[in-house]
Amino acid sequence: MQKKVFIPALLLFFIYAPVLAQNTTSRSIMTKKYDKTTNLRACLEVAFGEKKRQFFDETRRFLKCIPLGTDEKSNEVSAKKRWFLAQRVTSKHALIIWPQAFNPENSKFYVHNEIEINAQPQVVWGILINAKEWHTYNKGAQSPIEFVDTTAKTLQDGLKFNFHTMGLKFQPIINEFVPYERLAWTSRIKSIQGYHAWVIVPTANGCRLITAESQNGFLTFMQKVFQPKKLLKLHDEWLNLIKERAEKN
Repeated sequence: MQKKVFIPALLLFFIYAPVLAQNTTSRSIMTKKYDKTTNLRACLEVAFGEKKRQFFDETRRFLKCIPLGTDEKSNEVSAKKRWFLAQRVTSKHALIIWPQAFNPENSKFYVHNEIEINAQPQVVWGILINAKEWHTYNKGAQSPIEFVDTTAKTLQDGLKFNFHTMGLKFQPIINEFVPYERLAWTSRIKSIQGYHAWVIVPTANGCRLITAESQNGFLTFMQKVFQPKKLLKLHDEWLNLIKERAEKN
């Protein structure tokens, strides 16, 4: 009888011990599913604050609830109205401004990670753009970052840099650079192309750091089959390492 109880208990221990041992202060969100609603909601929170965010939440719910008509023509009008209003809102307030080629709704591969950090946006921003230090703490950077413009000290708008990650060598270019808020770059090689975006959202205790990447190219198929969670986990580790460094400052 004791053996019958002991074996299941031992199995449960090995299953749940890693979960119980996690540091809850560094828990992050990871997903491979693109959520356009979450994308919009987070942006409204940044741009307008809590009251306006609630207002836009109500607007979003209203858009979803526009009643359909009783005949085919009125149904078509309602559908067009809903689509037009939704496009108007999301294009104006999108958290990440995805290039058309990398829109997650149509891309081949997508990951999203975010984490709460008890440090001010400027602290996190400083760590993020100091790319020449990435390789010293982030195993995803497999060699030191090299800037094409050798006079540059940190990442800047329009900068190209050499980035060796996941066994591949890229030369991304910075497409979006809004200090303390937004950073994004495009990477293109024959086998895979990607758009990697970062957003810093101020919070009461510091900020939320969000990173998302959308990819195309035939290597995305191999990635889905053989290592579907590798990029997601690498980004999660990167966020946790940034959090650790920021909260030490």
